[in-house]
Amino acid sequence: MTKASDLPIQEFYCELGRRVRSPRFAFMNYGFAEPDDDRAWVLEGDELFGHHLALVRRTVAGADLEGARVVEIGCGRGGNVSYLRRYTGARQVVGVDLNPTNLDLCRSFHRGQDVGFAAGDAQLLPLAGESVDVLVNLESAHCYPDLRAFLGEIHRVLRPGGTFCFADLWDLDLVPHDWAEREATLRAACFEIEEEEDISRGVCLALGEADNVQDLLEAAASPADRVFVERIAATTAHVRRALLFGFARYRRWRMRKVDS
Repeated sequence: MTKASDLPIQEFYCELGRRVRSPRFAFMNYGFAEPDDDRAWVLEGDELFGHHLALVRRTVAGADLEGARVVEIGCGRGGNVSYLRRYTGARQVVGVDLNPTNLDLCRSFHRGQDVGFAAGDAQLLPLAGESVDVLVNLESAHCYPDLRAFLGEIHRVLRPGGTFCFADLWDLDLVPHDWAEREATLRAACFEIEEEEDISRGVCLALGEADNVQDLLEAAASPADRVFVERIAATTAHVRRALLFGFARYRRWRMRKVDS
């Protein structure tokens, strides 16, 4: 989720974690919806989070996760990690996040021998070289100032031929990047792009349906946090309008590590 206040990004997420501690708000992604998806694949008890599960599912589409060691960078409150652990057949799933408040919530919400969480900067990962089969980064990299350093770290920690599943907002005016330069950096990195897709329509649909990310936040927050939640709502509405009218895009890539 994009920053929704005047606070610095890390401070904002810490504040969100302190204010909203309910597991009803475990997913921080904007969600994904398709009119012809009957959600028969969603496990019983997960129906409330269908849009958010669907976005993780679409992000890792085409990747072989069965028996894999999977790492999500920028794991937030752990909802995406929960999907990767319970839906994909992955052998182990690790979530990495820079925010200590997020990590506390992750460890409280999501437990199991095959899941873990670690503190770390996306641009200097606390992972051994060639130790990861599949790496996932969803709706987080627009917060990173140095995309080149991040991509270099992804290449370092992936095993030869490993898969990088990447999805994020792009061209968004709320984030002060040179988006053309970031595009060039991505395409010059040592990855073979196996699939790329603009999924703006599906994300925009999810933001306009019931149980969207804002609905879940409002249900999980206390009345005392109404003003804080309304500020987030303003940003969410701005993102939806930007996607709807083509001023921003939501894009996904599946890439394979190649020799540098």
